[in-house]
Amino acid sequence: IIGKNTVVCEGTYIGPYTSIGDNCKIENCEIESSIILAGTEIEFNDRIVDSLIGKDSKIFSSNNRLPKGHKFTLGENSEVEI
Repeated sequence: IIGKNTVVCEGTYIGPYTSIGDNCKIENCEIESSIILAGTEIEFNDRIVDSLIGKDSKIFSSNNRLPKGHKFTLGENSEVEI
């Protein structure tokens, strides 16, 4: 499902079992088996799988920005695998 007023740009793959809410912009990434809630903006040069992304979230690649690292804000009992 892709919601109203959602823009899926060239270079984007939306795989099976994926739901994207209204008013989102998805660019240059692969998304599969995920739920993306309304107002989310994703410009991510990688693959997103098995994810739940909350309303009005923003995910961007940090390519060409040094130093390289990951920044997280995680709730209780979170699990991250990189």
